[in-house]
Amino acid sequence: MAPSKFILFTIYYFLITHCCFLFAQTAGYDIQVQTRFVQRFEWMPDEYALHYEVEIEREENGIYRRFLLEETENAFIQVTLPPGNFRYRVIPYDLFNRPGMVSNWLDFVINPAINPHITGFSPDIIYLGRMEKYTLSIFGNNFLDESEISLFMFGTRDVIIPAEVLILSDGTEAQLIFTGDQLAEGAYQVLIKNPGGLEASIAGVVVIKEVISEEIVLEDQGQAFNFYLGASYLTLLNIHGGEDWMTASGQYLSGAALRLGIVSSNFSFFNVGVEVVPAWYSFSKEAQSLLLECNLLLQKEFFSRKTAQRIAAALVFRTGAGINMDFIDPETETAFYINMGFSFFWFPVQRFYLEAGVNYSYLFGTENPAGRLKPFAGVGLRFGR
Repeated sequence: MAPSKFILFTIYYFLITHCCFLFAQTAGYDIQVQTRFVQRFEWMPDEYALHYEVEIEREENGIYRRFLLEETENAFIQVTLPPGNFRYRVIPYDLFNRPGMVSNWLDFVINPAINPHITGFSPDIIYLGRMEKYTLSIFGNNFLDESEISLFMFGTRDVIIPAEVLILSDGTEAQLIFTGDQLAEGAYQVLIKNPGGLEASIAGVVVIKEVISEEIVLEDQGQAFNFYLGASYLTLLNIHGGEDWMTASGQYLSGAALRLGIVSSNFSFFNVGVEVVPAWYSFSKEAQSLLLECNLLLQKEFFSRKTAQRIAAALVFRTGAGINMDFIDPETETAFYINMGFSFFWFPVQRFYLEAGVNYSYLFGTENPAGRLKPFAGVGLRFGR
């Protein structure tokens, strides 16, 4: 074999065998990267000091023991200490290496640095609509009350600090509360930073404006009122007063009513309106009464979750007055009454509603005034928005 080929063969054999050896040695190792924290201690320099000696003691079972003794020519040192309670002092040495005035002990605490971790968030999409506040929940572990949590929009340098942050006691969930004017459409990243600088982040939070169908927008622009047309079954419970026949055996009498109402639809909290209610009661074969009342309405609407425009339910308070006339016996005295009550609307579909409620009426203008409860239930249609 030529000398040159022998040299090449020797080099090739050396590389192959040593590389295999290195791979065999490192194949079973798990390399971990740990964050190293550096603490810096400074003091006022002494113009006559040649160098300084810094003594650090650590508390163990209530007793301080020497943990570190370090010499430096600077007026500071940088060390890495574990969590615990410590104290330190500085001893200056002059040009003759004689110790000067020793400083007092200074206590300090090294807290453990906790690494946060984010596993997910909810909801995936935040819809901007009529709400004043929006909540974003993040899930993970090692969330602290001292954690700094912020929101970053991709493509900008804007940093959004939540108006309020709620950390659960076990540190596995944080609720971030934002106001409507803090958020804009876009994609965001959540960043959490714990004391000590350890941080974690998660991306994918999307904020978009709530989509309102064109049909509903047109209705909102063209309709300032809703019209209600309904029919109700009524019954009557005498509370006090009344005629002799209004005894316990004569309670829960049959009746029916029509309800014609108009209510505003563009107020932000309560809507107001009026209603006219013609009704009929059958007290007995000899006592048939017609009622006609007019009420002022105060309505609070509740919206469904699917769209902020779809009314799912409403609560109505009413007060007014009416007249009670007996059309079987014209000689029977006509009674006037005042009325107040409330009812609950439920809209299984957008136009059709079910209603249930109760009114209290106080009859006066007769020899024996009476107070009556009038429960009712019915159905109807809403025209408008």
